[in-house]
Amino acid sequence: MKTLNPIRRRARVVAHSVHAGLAAAGIMAVMGATLAPLAGHAQASLTGTWNGAVLEARSNCSDARNSGNRGTYAQYDIGIANGAIVITQIGILIGNTSLQCNYLGTYSEAGADRQASGTLTCSDGRRGTWQVTNFLVTENEMSLRLSEQLNTSETCTIFAVLGGSRLSATQPPLPSIDYTGAWYKANESGWGVSVVKGASNVLGVIIYHYDPDHSPTWFILQDGAWQNTTTFSGTLNRFTGPAYSEAFNAGMVAYGPVGNATLSFASATEATLSYTVNGVTQTKSLSKLSF
Repeated sequence: MKTLNPIRRRARVVAHSVHAGLAAAGIMAVMGATLAPLAGHAQASLTGTWNGAVLEARSNCSDARNSGNRGTYAQYDIGIANGAIVITQIGILIGNTSLQCNYLGTYSEAGADRQASGTLTCSDGRRGTWQVTNFLVTENEMSLRLSEQLNTSETCTIFAVLGGSRLSATQPPLPSIDYTGAWYKANESGWGVSVVKGASNVLGVIIYHYDPDHSPTWFILQDGAWQNTTTFSGTLNRFTGPAYSEAFNAGMVAYGPVGNATLSFASATEATLSYTVNGVTQTKSLSKLSF
């Protein structure tokens, strides 16, 4: 059974009061408000851990009972590196399991202008796409206004606000589990993931797969970073060079970024790989090979 830290234990109590106190009119007022930086506050880094509320206005849901306004308490671990962003949202307990949603996507920043969009996966089976339409970030407070579209087993249009106070601006703690090894998807033989760990606990991740023409290819997750104790993400680079049948020529070796990837470990032997390569996004469940 997963042991939650005190902040997350308190989330159960806080969540009930949040649900009780959020009136529909109040939520819609927040949804309709224009978020803007506070006077005298420069845009600050999003990276870190935040605690606050998730407010949602849902419409056009395939199940009409899911339409309407929602509000709950959550903690966010946000990591940004090399044009990639990962937001791990951990909500209130459902039984003995905390609801977790992972926002994986691309991030860019030019002066005060920030852009972020990508894919959404949740532990309750929800899947979809998202885009941040407005940012408010200071050293201690943040609000992100999102446009989301659920598009798998449940379809729904969601306008959401993720807001909260900074809990920590430091790097998240490193994991105690060694994830080194070979990982694969049991019913998809022929491709897989190799994970090694350096002295600093940073992972070296190699994905070996196939190109659209079905020729073998491989990617390295470079400059990756731990977003929390179970989530590692970074930029994917594709390498090319001389064939095994040719004399080695260093001038033929080249590499460049083609996307990003995130490994979310559920245990020492189970994980989820989410990656985007050349605009194509996939999410795969992996198991660790035992020898």
